[in-house]
Amino acid sequence: MKSPFDTFGVASWAPGDGDRTVLDALRALSITLSSVAANNVTVSTAVSTVEARGFSVWAVPIPAKMSETMSGVQTQPAAGQFRYRASGPLGVRDLGTLTGSTPARGLPWTGMAFWDGTQFKGILVWAWTGNTINTSNTVVSGARPVTTPATMFSPTTGDSLFRQVRPLVIEANGVVTLNGSASNTGFQYSSAQNPTSNGYYSTSFFSQDDGVWGFQPNLKVDGDTPGPSLSTGAYGFNNYNTSEPVTQYFWGGTAQSSANFVGVVFSA
Repeated sequence: MKSPFDTFGVASWAPGDGDRTVLDALRALSITLSSVAANNVTVSTAVSTVEARGFSVWAVPIPAKMSETMSGVQTQPAAGQFRYRASGPLGVRDLGTLTGSTPARGLPWTGMAFWDGTQFKGILVWAWTGNTINTSNTVVSGARPVTTPATMFSPTTGDSLFRQVRPLVIEANGVVTLNGSASNTGFQYSSAQNPTSNGYYSTSFFSQDDGVWGFQPNLKVDGDTPGPSLSTGAYGFNNYNTSEPVTQYFWGGTAQSSANFVGVVFSA
């Protein structure tokens, strides 16, 4: 059976499982975005490129507007905006299922393309198990199903409890350097986000307080105290228990600084 990505005009893909898979399409997208410039002001071409490949962009966090001051629109989001449906929920459609040769195959997924303000770094992928995991790595199966953008955030799990994710990292050259095998990874956007069932605090402010756009393989992150926050070895950025703007980001190493980075968050 052919993948639906065959209808999305994916012109190049890495050899996968015979037919084009979601992972193949994400790898091809990463290679394409490596030649697209974007920063916290000029990001419209990047957003359009992602959507032209058949994906749905629903948030564009930047240093000054990544949580409390990120505002909502019902059209294609620009820098510092998120998108919600006319009926209320975050995004314009549900999450798709990850296919391809990865331990995370079969799970709903969310992606974020990331530019450090100067160059494209790659794509982060959260693959959602639907389970919760605590700091002792105790897993409760099916406790927080994630099938839509809204259910990534709502309901919150509370302090020291996280949604279990299988993280993937696709570099700018299309190489998968983190394949979803890090099963002890937890994500909580912010225990102080206070989202409605729509997945955000209000149409004017994505979060009531703080937030994280990233993950730490085999560790847990939360945008609000007691955290933990992103640290060495993480990918992404967060407004951890502080105010915006935040200029610190991570790409698998120590903290880096940029006032111009941007993330383009999307799903199937």
